[in-house]
Amino acid sequence: MFNFASLSRRFAPAFLATQVAFAGGALLAATPPAAAAVHLIGEHEGWKAVSADEEGQKFIGAVTEMAHGGQVAFGLEDGEVKLVLTRSDWPAPVGANVAIKITLDGVTYEGPGHVAAKDVVEIGDFNEAFIRTLAHSKQAVIKVGEVTWTLDLDGFAESMADAVRLIKTAG
Repeated sequence: MFNFASLSRRFAPAFLATQVAFAGGALLAATPPAAAAVHLIGEHEGWKAVSADEEGQKFIGAVTEMAHGGQVAFGLEDGEVKLVLTRSDWPAPVGANVAIKITLDGVTYEGPGHVAAKDVVEIGDFNEAFIRTLAHSKQAVIKVGEVTWTLDLDGFAESMADAVRLIKTAG
């Protein structure tokens, strides 16, 4: 079950009420608050291409659910590539900055993340080299403090391509 709770700080209040389940290829969703909209664009492997819009603020990207809880989303928000991690039990307090390590096929990137809500860590401002490496990698290992997630990136590039196509057709 996908819980798009907080794809980003701006959408957190709207997504807390949105529960989305994927069953037999059908999208079933509870009605989110009137100003928010979350749409499934496509699905590839374990990744879902999604768009979200609340009062003119948009997030478009790829989301996957982790086996032991939490979600990982890479996407575009306000022209910036962001990584948004959700997990119900982050050990860091809201407002804290946390060290993030992302290893893509053996290449490690380090930088700060921000605990935007009790269940949301955001990382932004990725450079072009990181984005290129991410698009061609098979696996990502993300470490936030003591929490380590290993992501299979099969289907990620295709999901992001779906998101980019949506941006191009809308713009």
